[in-house]
Amino acid sequence: MVKLFHKDVFIPDGVEAVCQSLQKRLLKYFFSRHFSEHLDNQLVEDRSHRYLRDVVVECVESLKNIQRDVFEVELTYDGTAWTVTKYCCRIPYDDSQDLVVAIRPQYIGNKVVNNMIVTAWMNSHTDNHYTLDGTKYCSKYSWDNLVNSH
Repeated sequence: MVKLFHKDVFIPDGVEAVCQSLQKRLLKYFFSRHFSEHLDNQLVEDRSHRYLRDVVVECVESLKNIQRDVFEVELTYDGTAWTVTKYCCRIPYDDSQDLVVAIRPQYIGNKVVNNMIVTAWMNSHTDNHYTLDGTKYCSKYSWDNLVNSH
């Protein structure tokens, strides 16, 4: 079972601390095939985007030292426990932009062995996504009902 959460709708207690811990221990990572191909195609199609791969690496590397608040989290239930299977955060890049990254920790048992950078994009500091569709996310009410049923 998979549930998606957003900071402006509801994130269960303790989940943000788990995501901070995941960022501190982000020792290994790789780009998803889709994202890597996207970066490679930008190099060919538009020279102004050559910086993006380096920007992503620099920003992702910074998470080990400075953890960022998450705005979206995916939790997956395996029949015994809920686990963070994706989280998204904004990493300040310069005076006007953030790099937004989606990260999927990869586990063997309960140990993170790698992290997939699913995608990333630049976003203005001032972009607050007022068009958020809250219906895509699990509410506190739904979460409470779900947890109480297990």
